[in-house]
Amino acid sequence: MVQKNPFAYPDSMSWLPFMAASQPGTMIWLPLTNVETKEKVFAFVLREETQIIQSLQKLKTGGVPLEWRFGMMPITVSSGVTVPMVIVMVNGPGGVSEMTVNALHLDDETLELIRKPRSLLFVGDSGSVERTLLFPASSEMTELFELARQIYDKYPWTDPDFDEAKARYEASTDLASLWAEMGKK
Repeated sequence: MVQKNPFAYPDSMSWLPFMAASQPGTMIWLPLTNVETKEKVFAFVLREETQIIQSLQKLKTGGVPLEWRFGMMPITVSSGVTVPMVIVMVNGPGGVSEMTVNALHLDDETLELIRKPRSLLFVGDSGSVERTLLFPASSEMTELFELARQIYDKYPWTDPDFDEAKARYEASTDLASLWAEMGKK
């Protein structure tokens, strides 16, 4: 069953068609505004196959068993700048999905939203948001995002620096190994 999408990107950027055209496993982050309540939330959006979205088991408490992991990997680029790649991973029935966050784009308002519960929206084969989950605030995630922003404030980088760091990260990263490594305490 397709749910009505209650969210709109504040700057009218069209994120839903992008996600609808993406491969399953693609994940992005963005601040969203609930059209009805006007409340802003921090959201992750995951493109997944409808069959997998529908197979998400519900717990007795109404939740869905998904595991989140967060980490940071510093990568030095050709300009000499070290970019802290903030990595967010979620493991569910479709496997491990991951994304990177560029702290250059974490403004004060977004950091405030990160301190609150976060949403995970699943975009299915229909091209619509087929399921929305709410997760409690995570002090681990909040601290990681704030640390990345503090590093940026002291040692700034550019979007091209981040793009180079991301390309290096993607060329040298095995998701299964990274997932296991991020799970070690």
